[in-house]
Amino acid sequence: AMAETRTVNYKVATLQVDLFDGKDGKLVWRGSGEQIMRTSPPSPAEREQAIRETVQKVMSQYPPR
Repeated sequence: AMAETRTVNYKVATLQVDLFDGKDGKLVWRGSGEQIMRTSPPSPAEREQAIRETVQKVMSQYPPR
């Protein structure tokens, strides 16, 4: 059997959300998410949609269980 190697390049957008304590400024929680962008560079509409979807996914992890 012969081995086959393929390379696929794609753009991934990463979003990080940090929540800080309003009293002492310490980091309380950090969440992050990634989304593969279908076009490069993404259109403003695609970028906005990716941000909305990713924020929703990240914030669904809060509060930590």
